[in-house]
Amino acid sequence: MVEANWFSSGHVPTLANYLENAVTTSGSYMALVHIFFLLGEGISLGNVKLMEKPYPKIFSRSGKILRLWDDLGTSKEEQDRGDNASSIPLIIDDPIYRIFPI
Repeated sequence: MVEANWFSSGHVPTLANYLENAVTTSGSYMALVHIFFLLGEGISLGNVKLMEKPYPKIFSRSGKILRLWDDLGTSKEEQDRGDNASSIPLIIDDPIYRIFPI
């Protein structure tokens, strides 16, 4: 929903905002939560509190990695359609990641 709002309003998020949103929208968080409980950790108040924000780092980092990986594979097509936000232009435009001056 956040990406749809960005797209419809013409807002260009920062890379940090884009990746923060990616943690919840990549689907990896929900998959990892299910795996955590299904692999024998069981449901307890302590385990449920572990899954609250801020997300466990392994979950949030995997979500960011999967989103970046997906963006690498689909960025060209999405840009051609003018259809969706992608981290690739955000990385290119971010001076922190710029190796050579443009």
